[in-house]
Amino acid sequence: MTKIYPSLLSADFAHLGAEIQRWDALGIDGFHLDVMDGHFVPNLTMGPSLVKSIRPYTLKAFDVHLMVTNPDMFIEPFIAAGADRISFHVELEGDLTPLIAKAETHDKKVGLALNPATSVEKLAPYLPMIDFVLLMTVEPGFAGGQFVAKALDKIPEILVHDPSIDIVVDGGISPKTAPRAVELGAAGLVAGSSLFAGGPDRYRKNLAALQRATGRP
Repeated sequence: MTKIYPSLLSADFAHLGAEIQRWDALGIDGFHLDVMDGHFVPNLTMGPSLVKSIRPYTLKAFDVHLMVTNPDMFIEPFIAAGADRISFHVELEGDLTPLIAKAETHDKKVGLALNPATSVEKLAPYLPMIDFVLLMTVEPGFAGGQFVAKALDKIPEILVHDPSIDIVVDGGISPKTAPRAVELGAAGLVAGSSLFAGGPDRYRKNLAALQRATGRP
């Protein structure tokens, strides 16, 4: 069954605790938190203190996506703040093995994010070391980006290298785009705009529509 993670980047930041509780009550699988430093991507978002402040509102997993130039500075602070899963980008310079080991030392799930323009070959050497791939289907940096459909073709490419790896698709996910991702083998979907559209009164219907599109009852 494909897991669904609401992206808190699309939530009402003035009422994050209430937003989390609403989605928790609807039975989602966890929450996706986008961390941006204004350098790796041209936007600035949440830090460890914010994550720590919202951690008490749910027992569901926090999936922290580090879109930062120097994840070495942030892995441990975000784990301390309550991250259960943490990912950073394969596009970073240098050998990523020490960063992967650092996250795993804390017994957390670790993944690598892959941008739409990046080859699977850059990711392949690290697949035996990680728990999941965060496959970007928009250019990272802002909510509501343009969906890059051809990025989904990387799912079977990745699975050829490692059939057991979990692939979570992030960006432009909606009832229209989700079926293809699931058909190709996505284990999880991160959805922002399509889930939060229309405000809290629409959350249940939005989630039900996405679940139907993934084949969930």
